Amino acid sequence: MGSIFKTPQEVRTALMSKVAESGLDSTLAKKLGFTPYTADEVAPKLGLPVKKAGFLIPYFELNGRATKFWRFRFLERTNEGFAALTDKKELRYLQPKRSINELYIPPIIDWIRVAADPTMPIVITEGELKAACACAVGIPTIGLGGVWCFRSTAQHAHVLPQFADIVWKARTVFICYDSDASSNHMVIQAENALARELLLLGAIPQIIRLPSLCPPRKTGLDDYIVSEGQEAFIEHMNRAKPWKAGMELHALNEEIVYVNNPGIVLRLDNLQRMAPRAFTDHAFATRRYFEEVATEKGIKMVERSAAKEWLMWPSRSTVERVTYKPGLPRITEMGELNIWKGWGCHPAEGSIDPWRRLLEHLIPDVETRKWFEQWLAHPIQNPGVKLATCVLLWGRKHGTGKSTVGYTMFKIYGENGTEIQDKDLSAGFNEWAENKQFILGDEITGGDKRASADRMKSMITQKLLRLNPKYIPSYTVPDCINYLFTSNHPDAFFLEDTDRRFFIHEVKAEPLPSAFYESYSKWMNGSGAHALFHHLGTLDLAGFNPQAPAPMTHSKQEMIDSGRSDIGSWVAMLRDSPETVLRLGDKFLKYNLWTATELHAIYDSRQVGKVTVNGLSRELARAGFERVYKGMPVPTPLGPQRLWMILPFDDSIMTGVQLGHLYTKERGLVWPKISSSSSE
Repeated sequence: MGSIFKTPQEVRTALMSKVAESGLDSTLAKKLGFTPYTADEVAPKLGLPVKKAGFLIPYFELNGRATKFWRFRFLERTNEGFAALTDKKELRYLQPKRSINELYIPPIIDWIRVAADPTMPIVITEGELKAACACAVGIPTIGLGGVWCFRSTAQHAHVLPQFADIVWKARTVFICYDSDASSNHMVIQAENALARELLLLGAIPQIIRLPSLCPPRKTGLDDYIVSEGQEAFIEHMNRAKPWKAGMELHALNEEIVYVNNPGIVLRLDNLQRMAPRAFTDHAFATRRYFEEVATEKGIKMVERSAAKEWLMWPSRSTVERVTYKPGLPRITEMGELNIWKGWGCHPAEGSIDPWRRLLEHLIPDVETRKWFEQWLAHPIQNPGVKLATCVLLWGRKHGTGKSTVGYTMFKIYGENGTEIQDKDLSAGFNEWAENKQFILGDEITGGDKRASADRMKSMITQKLLRLNPKYIPSYTVPDCINYLFTSNHPDAFFLEDTDRRFFIHEVKAEPLPSAFYESYSKWMNGSGAHALFHHLGTLDLAGFNPQAPAPMTHSKQEMIDSGRSDIGSWVAMLRDSPETVLRLGDKFLKYNLWTATELHAIYDSRQVGKVTVNGLSRELARAGFERVYKGMPVPTPLGPQRLWMILPFDDSIMTGVQLGHLYTKERGLVWPKISSSSSE
């Protein structure tokens, strides 16, 4: 897509609208040197690779002179098409290639005086506009290009050289990031790292936690000042506490997070979930620290349980709930902790010839193969989408490569994919489903298939997944799982005639030479997965409907037939070929209406079977037959009867008496005289 701003005036208008959100006017914008650029100007004038409109933000020395460093703020979206597939954050800023980060010092206040006077507090925040907003109301504030931009990896410096220009010893420094900082452990890590560096410089670091003004949206320093005023922000400064006093608690904030719903503690490195009691009494029981407490006899060192104190600490890292939303940031706009771990590899153009050869071998038909590849590609291009269908590749021959398809997809999905067996489908616990997008059910045998049929239906299409781990409360997350099954059995699943969920394909080919599978493995474990990721990420999905029923295949029809019982097969024949079933000698009993008892007499004419009339009725309903007159009895010469429509006709305009007469006429029965009370 092109730029949404076509003229320089449109870009300038968008720039002024953006700075106004941060409480800045055109005079301040000019003093800060903000310069708009159209999409066509970005590449030739600034040398930036992204052709989108935005504005340049120059950086300054303490004396107000501009440095050579600048950043460019985009005013429109940059992640479009395939770029939006990856788990990378939306690109909002760019800076000159191979440039070194600097501190953003808005030339609005007298920074020479502020830098030399340690009695004057300084605020450090993320973002140039936020720093400019605070400085505009008289609060000395330094901006960082990002929460980690106080240091330079290129220079191997823990802090930028500009820190040396400011007297830090005994100065109170407030670190104020956005309101979602307490729920974002990556921001907390950067926050703590900056506090440690300030502590080493002799400063007194303190943390300011801004409230969210419009939950679930986060609030920045500029948002808060514009909405509540500078005095309200100064109140937060006055209430802040020194970071050093709670150093151990701040350290725990990098390791764990409290989840309000359902009330558990989650360890961030391995996603271990703990009940609060297990957290304090077992998992983190050894974490202790000493606190200075004033007594009548002087200062006393008191040992504290870090875990217990952290649970009661107002500044503990907290999220509202845990969720699983592929493709979205770690912390969602709803204040949820997204435990999706990202893709298993990155997309890159390359050869997919081994993949093509494998699919052509397994699925020779072009249209069938196209549908299957689109089925694989849709959740890649639309992360988190749950398809309404699953796929079963079955074949009697071993070693053809059915499972290899799933193992290749694991390379793309990484930790978001896993393999299950028959027993997992019917197990009471579903830990295997946690944090997963793609499941390979390998070597499904078809055991206990009727009992698991309903369970499978919900697994394939359900939107929410309830997890019930031991020792902690159960909770619900979005179900993003799509299933690929393989089997060597023609009756792997029990399918109803009207099934919409299963795509079945029989692999009839013999295995390829072993040399192919060896070369395929090398390709898959080398550049192949990256190339396939790119291929599926850019595959044309035209004509593919993710919620449409699975295409009917010959293999699927055979599996439906093989799964039927004797009575089920008989009823299916009654539906599909009634003239072969409804016969008395050579006569076709072409009756529209039948009782279940009459049909049962034809099915089991010798009365030697175990199928009851009620059992036959259930099969009729399962096969799609309907009772007329909404299932209520209609009058007949044989008494009131519930009648099944076997040969279709329009019964919606007929009364019960009329239906009874039709039943009587078809059989040539004599209608006894019926009193007026029995008519309708």
